[in-house]
Amino acid sequence: MTLPRSLLVLSGILAFASFAQPHHEYVLTLEDPKEHFLKVTLTVSSSAKAAFVDFGLPAWAPGAYQIANYAKFVQEFSACSESGEPLAFQKIDKQTWRVFSRAGMKEIRISYRIFANILSDVESEFNEEHAQVFGPQVFMYVMHQKKIPARLRVEGLRGWRIATSLEAQNDSTFFAPNYDELIDAPLEIGNFSETRFEAEGAAFRLAVHGEEKSERVGEFAQKLKKIVTEQSRMLGSMPSRQYVFIWHIDPRAEYYGLEHFNSTSIGMPHGLGDHSSVEGWDLYAGLANQDIDLEYAAHEFFHLWNVKRIRPFELGPFDYSREVYTTGLWIAEGVTDYYGYLTLVRCGLWSPTKWLRLYANIIGNYRRASGWKFRGPSANSFDVWLWNYG
Repeated sequence: MTLPRSLLVLSGILAFASFAQPHHEYVLTLEDPKEHFLKVTLTVSSSAKAAFVDFGLPAWAPGAYQIANYAKFVQEFSACSESGEPLAFQKIDKQTWRVFSRAGMKEIRISYRIFANILSDVESEFNEEHAQVFGPQVFMYVMHQKKIPARLRVEGLRGWRIATSLEAQNDSTFFAPNYDELIDAPLEIGNFSETRFEAEGAAFRLAVHGEEKSERVGEFAQKLKKIVTEQSRMLGSMPSRQYVFIWHIDPRAEYYGLEHFNSTSIGMPHGLGDHSSVEGWDLYAGLANQDIDLEYAAHEFFHLWNVKRIRPFELGPFDYSREVYTTGLWIAEGVTDYYGYLTLVRCGLWSPTKWLRLYANIIGNYRRASGWKFRGPSANSFDVWLWNYG
């Protein structure tokens, strides 16, 4: 079909306007992996009326209710104008840097390095094997400008690939509609094993770092397909067009998982398809290591709805500078636990006997504890920050 000339012109104008809209420009450079440093450059527009611009780094991350003080990883902060002229700055609190403007400036460019040598769901790691980039630890924001779109370019890839749920403009450049979504999309960078599949109208990607037997990645993806299909049908439909499972297999990975807006990051000390019995963990007594993998996947994927789309009122828009209190985490996490377990039975990955065994373990642990006699779920939700929960 031939479109009218006026419509083609209008389409071009709209496309250009979208590309040219104000945005914050991030450049992430992978430096020497032996030193574990990530270099970040952030360029923003400078207002002629503003005497200074404040840049902050979160003190915590959504889904991990603990004060992490990510500013402790920052080194060599500097600032300059678009011409490279150095700008004065002052650190005004533990996580905020104030950069002073000059007359006639159009842009402010800050630069800093992040030490990244911890493998977990709430930190970053960069070494000779891979880079795991956790946004809240790495990317600063401009105070009162978190709604402005962001573009991220990754440099120094050394032939590595990138897995992330951010919108890709090419193999190394990504777009986010705002700061919240930028940092809620971790990046796995390396020579990971991966497979892709489709379910319920959405595209899924499983990127696995550390799995020695690549055929297991495809086999595990088929199990994930059952989980995402069951939960999507249970909730009505997929709320996004794509989703990424980032999986780390490493002896240092102490069973972690964290939900993100359109992805999850999960770490296990054992390989995929490990049917050996769980040892030393009462919660999963009588189950196999693969059962833990499936349970974590079902739990974190259910968060795509519960917490990321259906959430306590207090959890968004986020104040990253301090604790954010809510009495509703028992719903956010407890309901997710319940439906995560139920999903595995409904899609045939667990038998009813295995499901009941897990509940027997949970109830047994609960009855052996004493805290439930003195504190209700709402109080525990409110005070979760006291226990460094992540």
